Amino acid sequence: MAYRWLLPIDVVEFIERLPVKTREAFLSAIHSNGRDPMGRSDALDRDAIGRRMQIAVTGDYALMY
Repeated sequence: MAYRWLLPIDVVEFIERLPVKTREAFLSAIHSNGRDPMGRSDALDRDAIGRRMQIAVTGDYALMY
């Protein structure tokens, strides 16, 4: 199954302002997660209503989905 991420424009603008090396690592992580969302998780959490959230750490940042 193919997955796609929809990112709010403020997230896209944030990524564009990152240093090149950090931005490339971040985008690589997003692409990797899109191919296999459950396979790249570094940690698990639950949101306020109990839904499972995956957490992937990339450099100084964490992607939560």
